[in-house]
Amino acid sequence: ALVQAALRLAAIQGLKNQLDVWDAQKSLLQEPNPILVATGFEEILKFRLGDETLVASLLTHLDGPRPDFRVQACRVLAQMFGKLRRTGKEIPSADLLTTETLARASADESPEVRAEAVRALRELRRKDLLDALARIASSDPNQIVRYEAQLGVMELKGGS
Repeated sequence: ALVQAALRLAAIQGLKNQLDVWDAQKSLLQEPNPILVATGFEEILKFRLGDETLVASLLTHLDGPRPDFRVQACRVLAQMFGKLRRTGKEIPSADLLTTETLARASADESPEVRAEAVRALRELRRKDLLDALARIASSDPNQIVRYEAQLGVMELKGGS
């Protein structure tokens, strides 16, 4: 797996066009090799490459068995949601992504995933999420998740 990953990453770095490099890095999320997937997430987050082309891969990882990849998928979603909020450019799958992120925030078995999903939802700053965040803030068994959700509630109510 390490040799395969090294060869693939060397091939990507050998590409001349930076846009081709970024496309190749985004395609790493579809690899069966977890080293390549982890590297793909790192590069996407580092260069803020999250966009509509990643929706299928992100949804696959949100439902996947690896909590570390679910956390990373939530981080990419947070970047995408933040960009949506700042630029106003609509993401065609925004409602689906919001629903899936809310499902992770409410019911994922991993508290790290739930906390990261709440952080992603906070990036949206959508008032219609206030009740869901308040419910998570009052009932999640994990203190960090409750804290993140309470921050979201305060932000939506205009508090500091």
